Amino acid sequence: MIIKIDRGKLIEPLKHLVGVSEKKQTMPILGNVLLRSTDKGLMLVGSDLEVEISTLVDYMCDGELDVTMPAKKLLDILKSLPGEDDVTINIEDKKATIKSGKSKFILATLPGQDFPYQALEIGWKHRVSATNLDTMIAQTSFSMAVQDARHFLNGLFFEVSSSKITVVATDGHRLSMSACEQQNDIDGLVNCIIPRKCITEIKRILATFKDNKENLIDFNIINNEFLFQVG
Repeated sequence: MIIKIDRGKLIEPLKHLVGVSEKKQTMPILGNVLLRSTDKGLMLVGSDLEVEISTLVDYMCDGELDVTMPAKKLLDILKSLPGEDDVTINIEDKKATIKSGKSKFILATLPGQDFPYQALEIGWKHRVSATNLDTMIAQTSFSMAVQDARHFLNGLFFEVSSSKITVVATDGHRLSMSACEQQNDIDGLVNCIIPRKCITEIKRILATFKDNKENLIDFNIINNEFLFQVG
């Protein structure tokens, strides 16, 4: 299968996905990014089984695409290509040939069906502005512990009530708390601890949205998972 796409459409989402693609995993496929065609566009997914990031690219494939490629190598290739020409990716059995102008690269691929991703129907319950969430994380995340044996300290406590959102971090010596007023359709309290790596990736994503105060983030806490959607 051949796809021809503006490489800028792939570079920006890949910058986010590379952060969770594990290169030293016992499962080699976790170092790859999943490219899968959907009826809404081209979906890209990266995962390390703890944190998963998926994004939709505005590109409709002429056929069914379900393949994985090395995430870091793919990003490096796309960034190094000269000029502003579209990039052509020819996906064949166990390899993908990337061409742009006079440049040509070949990457090994793995089947998309082997990638640990399962689409979920998510009902978004809560909403917060990107600016407020970015501020709360910035005011607390520096207090998270680093590789503490008490694993619950290596993350950010996140609590939602009917009138506000509260974020707390501590390493046992210092404690930081931040909150914002937010009306939520909820009875009682819902909370979780978000791991350090997930917070790092959320901060990286929010950095691309914080200049627009109108951006709203949908999120939910369900089945020991923190689900988060922006843009």
